[in-house]
Amino acid sequence: MLRQLKIRNYAIIDDVEIDFTEGLNVFTGETGAGKSIIVGALSLALGERATEDVIRRGEDSCVVEATFNLKHPLHKKIGSTGLSPGGVLRIKRELRRTGRSRCWVNEQQVPLTQLRAIGNFLVDFHGQHEHQRLLEVSSHVDFLDAFGDVSRLRKMLADFRHEVADLRKRIEQREAKLREITQHEHIVIHDIEEIEKMDLKPDEDVNLEEQIRLLEHGEKIVERGTSALYDLYEGDASATSKIASAMASLGEIIDYTGELEDVQANLDQAHVIVKEAAQTLRAAIASIDLDASHLEAMRERLMAIERLKRKYGKNLAQLLDYLATLKADLGGKADLEEELRELKNRLHESEQRLGELCLELREKRKSAAKRFQRLVESELKMLGIEGVRFRVVFDEVENGDTITLRDGRMIGVGEHGADYVEFFIRTNVGEQLLPLRRIASGGEISRVMLALKKLLAGADEVETLIFDEIDAGIGGSLAEVVSEKLGELAGRSQVICVTHLAQIAAAARTHFAVEKKVEKGRTLTRVRQLNGKERVSELTRMIGGRRPPRSARAHAESILRRMEVK
Repeated sequence: MLRQLKIRNYAIIDDVEIDFTEGLNVFTGETGAGKSIIVGALSLALGERATEDVIRRGEDSCVVEATFNLKHPLHKKIGSTGLSPGGVLRIKRELRRTGRSRCWVNEQQVPLTQLRAIGNFLVDFHGQHEHQRLLEVSSHVDFLDAFGDVSRLRKMLADFRHEVADLRKRIEQREAKLREITQHEHIVIHDIEEIEKMDLKPDEDVNLEEQIRLLEHGEKIVERGTSALYDLYEGDASATSKIASAMASLGEIIDYTGELEDVQANLDQAHVIVKEAAQTLRAAIASIDLDASHLEAMRERLMAIERLKRKYGKNLAQLLDYLATLKADLGGKADLEEELRELKNRLHESEQRLGELCLELREKRKSAAKRFQRLVESELKMLGIEGVRFRVVFDEVENGDTITLRDGRMIGVGEHGADYVEFFIRTNVGEQLLPLRRIASGGEISRVMLALKKLLAGADEVETLIFDEIDAGIGGSLAEVVSEKLGELAGRSQVICVTHLAQIAAAARTHFAVEKKVEKGRTLTRVRQLNGKERVSELTRMIGGRRPPRSARAHAESILRRMEVK
């Protein structure tokens, strides 16, 4: 509930602090004193858009602070906006003449959109000419469902809608992939066949280049290699022969001097090295293929590989990876088709369950609507609208997701199911039923709001209700009925009411007087809480005007006594 409101430099208010209580809180005062300005300031604090015109003349900014005590059910809802408020919520809004607005919640600066979302959970405003939540057609189904207590079905509906949406998205993604594969399937097959026909090996192009370079110089390699082999090993005067001769000569004298042992060892090692080199050289010469047709075949294969690389814009390693991807995509087509069949079967079953839920929800709504209509009419008759008729009108949802039921019927399903719900009303005998949003009379709007709020008070989790001049067009004995209804509503929620009726003011637990005064040449609004004789005096003024007859005071005292007894 709203515990405290501080207002600085808003309109004709310079500095006001108001402490609220549970139950019914009322503001009274003469016309133009600034009662509705207080409601406007609270609206600003809760995210209502405003211009710098609301800033008090001569000031650079206005500030409104509101403190709320929260009950547990609101913690989770406000938590959904990104805050963890605990038991107390302190809201502050500053508006500067530059047009800049800043907002804080529990000392944390927040964007205006977040503040507005929080405000929707805290306070329900009902002004005489405003479009209240109950006049928004989109909210009618929510109020009917709250009255009918179908939260379990609504939760199941939301879960199945999420599941259906997810399945449809997955099917759409896989169908797009399948279309892509099918559309290019002949190209894929051609590419696979063309690349596979080459029977490519990793690094084959590099190896071919090396082999071609070798064969292109084959005759020179054989000629020079054979000459080297002759000099090293095969000739009469080869290096191995000369080393062997030298080793034999040293062998005859090595016993006479130990200094030649190292020479002998080195020559022995040289003989082995030269012999191994000759063997390697002989093998290399033998591997040279001087067949010109073989060289030409390698050149043609390298050219074919280069053409394939240019065509696909890939090097050989990338070309082999591309081939593997093409084969995987083609092979995955069957798997994708099977997955699609399974997803479509699941979607069909989920849609059927969703459709059944929509029909079940429709039956419960229509059953609740019959009771709701009777109770609203009863409340409104007690509030003085004798010729009232109230109806909950059902229609099919437009622009919903189409679902085919098991019996072949097709229904559209939206966020709240398959039903478009709107409240219709007739306030005078002989008139036709019209949408609730088209009611023209402020007094009728106020009474309809009061009746609906009374019926829905248990279902609506907003803890603070504000009625700005709900008594418009009401007088006489009807004023006491409205007073009683507000009192009943205040037994379940905090109610803040701006009123001109003494009967409503007398029913309040907390009574504030709003007065306009001139101080130092400036007009100011002052707010003070009334008690005892002050309250009797204010009720007397409300009954009899500025110069009330003596009977007005007696009447005021009588009204207060009756309310105290109740």
